[in-house]
Formats: sequence, C-alpha cells, structure tokens
Amino acid sequence: MVFNPIKFNDALPYDGILRKVAQVLGKRNNFANQNYNFGAYLGEFCVTFGLAFLICINVIHGQTDTALKVGLYCAAMIYSMGIITGSNFNPGLSLAMWLARPDLHTFMSVFSYWCSQMLGAFCGALVAWGITGETIGIAPGTRPDGTVYGAGEAFLIEVIMTAFFHWVVLHVAFGHTDFPNDYFGLAIGFQIYVSVGTMVPVSGACLNPALAVAFITTNVMNKGADGGGEWFPVYFFAGFVAALLSSTIFKLNRAKEFDDQYAKTYHKADSAINGAISKEISSADMLPK
Repeated sequence: MVFNPIKFNDALPYDGILRKVAQVLGKRNNFANQNYNFGAYLGEFCVTFGLAFLICINVIHGQTDTALKVGLYCAAMIYSMGIITGSNFNPGLSLAMWLARPDLHTFMSVFSYWCSQMLGAFCGALVAWGITGETIGIAPGTRPDGTVYGAGEAFLIEVIMTAFFHWVVLHVAFGHTDFPNDYFGLAIGFQIYVSVGTMVPVSGACLNPALAVAFITTNVMNKGADGGGEWFPVYFFAGFVAALLSSTIFKLNRAKEFDDQYAKTYHKADSAINGAISKEISSADMLPK
C-alpha cells in the first residue's frame, strides 16, 4: 500500500533478543534501519502462512464457504498489517505494485517479499498436512458436459480474474489521489471473494503464486506423480502475467496522475502522510522510546 513499513528501531515493540536475531539475519548492524525490514518480511510470512493453512483446512473438510472465509481473512489482515508490510501477501500482487508504483519499492524488497510469501504459504500447507494427514492440489475443474477443462482455459481464467483482483488493489490502495481511505480492505476482500467464487468451477482458483507453490509442492510430496505437479506452471505463472496486465491498465487509467509534475505533488502528500503516521506511532506510550 502507500504506507511504507515503519522503521524497526523506532516503532516496532520487539524485545532485545528478536532485535539481535534481526541484526544477525541482516549481517550488519544497520539492518534495523532498512526500509523493508525483518518485521515486514515476518508479517508477510505470517499472513501467507495463515492463508494457506485456512484454505487447506477448509478444503480438506469440504467447507462450501471457503471463498467467503478467504475474503474476510484477507480484509482483516490488510487492515492489521497494512502499515507494517503494505499488505501484499501475494507475489503476483507484489510485482504489480512494483510495476505500478516503483517509487514506493525496490525490486530487491519485492524479491524478499516473494521469498517470505512463498515460504509462509508452504509452511502453512505443511502444518495443515501434519494436522489432517491430507494435502490439497490445484487442477482444472469439470465442464457441465462432464469433460475436464484444459490448461489453456485454466490459465486464461486465472490471468483474467487475478488481473481484476490486482487492478482493484492498485486503484483503491496505490492511487496518488484517493489513498488513504477507509474502504480499501473491504474492496479487496470482496474482490477476492468474487474472484475465487468465479474461478473455482474452471481452474480451482489459485489467484496467488505462493499458494501454487504451497499446495502443489506439498501434494506432490504426499502423492508423488499423482500430486498434480504438471499443473504447476499454469498456476504459478498466471499471477505474474496478470501483474503485467493489471499494472499496465492501471497506469493507463490514471495517466494524468503519472504526469511528472502531477505525481510530484501527490508524492509530497504521500510523504507527509507517512511521516505523520510514523511520528504518531513512534510517540505512542506503548512503544519503546
């Protein structure tokens, strides 16, 4: 989102042990001062862990309201983690965000997000496997006439609906003129609900390359050749193709905002908002001075 993750050493209430762990992972003492820091990566890991875990548990037990639960979960996590991580939770969305607003992120921070997201989702699927003894895969669904959809149809609907999802996120959370707002989390959660519900009969609904890694990898580990590994390219790359499409359309929709002078004005406004929020958080009584 527009909010930059807050500085580790100013605002995050970690204890001394966790600070030292972060410094060791960063391999230098100024790790805590990096804009995209351990706290942000940890947040992305935790949320994608929960997302994969939630989906696995619900699908394995045949719950019919999984799409609604996923939408509500994502809306809650977006509001909870937006100021810390930017609330990506999806490698394809991270790419779309970087392509649409490269002024907010670097490619290396996006790559680090990818690693956190994929690892988190994989761990969530592993834990669900450990609890239930079952894994889930992703594969195309069945047409009304009983025939199975092919890879092409599954890839196409994944790209289309994932692009719509990215497009909504970019408009409600990355525009120069209308963020911050109070509705971005709900808009994103509703779009996830609609997208997943639409895609399930055709592709099984992935929407997220990190989930493709988690579900297909654990399913292959569990079932071997019957785990659906042949579908991995369809679901993994669809999210990144959708990112290219959605970010391009977003920038065309808002061409005026990306005019140099116009964008400069709103970039100053973004910076002022972020600075005010960081200052308010840093001065809160509950946080270390």
